[in-house]
Amino acid sequence: MTMISDSVLMESASARSHQLAQIKSQQATEILSKIKSLYFALWKGEGIATTEEMGQFYEVEVATIRKVYHRHKDELAQDGVKTIRGKSLRDVRDILSLSSKQSNIMLWTPRGALRLGMLLRDSEVAKAVRTSLLNTVEKVIPAQNLEIERLKLENQNLNLKLEVAKAQQQTAIAQERLLAASSAFCLSNY
Repeated sequence: MTMISDSVLMESASARSHQLAQIKSQQATEILSKIKSLYFALWKGEGIATTEEMGQFYEVEVATIRKVYHRHKDELAQDGVKTIRGKSLRDVRDILSLSSKQSNIMLWTPRGALRLGMLLRDSEVAKAVRTSLLNTVEKVIPAQNLEIERLKLENQNLNLKLEVAKAQQQTAIAQERLLAASSAFCLSNY
């Protein structure tokens, strides 16, 4: 099993994507909730958080989060992070207790929050998120490897059964030929 360090996660988009591909949304939520007890306050039961809440969660300036977002916009958009305005903003304004002065707001999903944790350098919370994420993936990979090995053995077993069946079929054909030859020999001797 290859061990990925948290510095690799910060530097490599493909490493981040690979790690996140192995984490389901529910697991992302569980990881974040284990890292910090503010989880329920952050997500407010809606499964989303604002950039300001992400700053509070990771204990970094909002400007830092925005810089990271702009540098890695494509990755974060794939994880459902988006900016809303207009009618969409009016629809969530009450749910998130937003001021009416805001003309747009960026909403973060649990997966986006995890990816952000992989990108932030100077946040102790982000380091804890990376460690927790790596620990979770380390538990998933051995189980997957065991399942792969079980399936390989099952496949080998089926292949052996197929070979045995072919051998039995060839034996049956040879026995029929032998019987036919034996019968022909006996008839020719009469």
